[in-house]
Amino acid sequence: MLSHQRVLEKINQHWFYLVAVVMVAGEWMLVRTDSWRMPLLIEAGVVGDLAIILPILYFFCYRQKGKAAIVRALALSCSAIWICGYIIPQTHHHLLTSLSWLRYLGMAAVILFELRLMISLYRSVFKSDESAEQIAATIVSGNDMPLWLARLISWEAAFWRKIWQWLKRMSGS
Repeated sequence: MLSHQRVLEKINQHWFYLVAVVMVAGEWMLVRTDSWRMPLLIEAGVVGDLAIILPILYFFCYRQKGKAAIVRALALSCSAIWICGYIIPQTHHHLLTSLSWLRYLGMAAVILFELRLMISLYRSVFKSDESAEQIAATIVSGNDMPLWLARLISWEAAFWRKIWQWLKRMSGS
């Protein structure tokens, strides 16, 4: 059972999620209840809050994670542009139509970062004689990747390394 002190500690550690829920709910209510007399201002406010302010708050909450916090804040910003497309009525998509390309650019950057991480994991598995479990632990300590994902990737890479070694043996190389 969680003690009162432990709950407060978790809230203090992960305050971003409470702020995010309040912000998204507030934006949702604003968009649904406003008369849209100033559609450009409302759209700019919603997009600015969700695509700029929210990722900045995420970064401040988790800045001790370094690069991983930056990448996640970028991914959050791209996701926020996508979410704004659903929150803001289609008739008021003025700013969103001109910003939609940013979402794809940001997601491409996130994918490239993750691809680089995957390549480094595969290289470390192919170059070393350590077990997949040891490599996964090493990768997790150096990057902010969940252990289960690092294990899965390193087991896959170890499988392909064994296939490669078997093919080399069969071909006589």
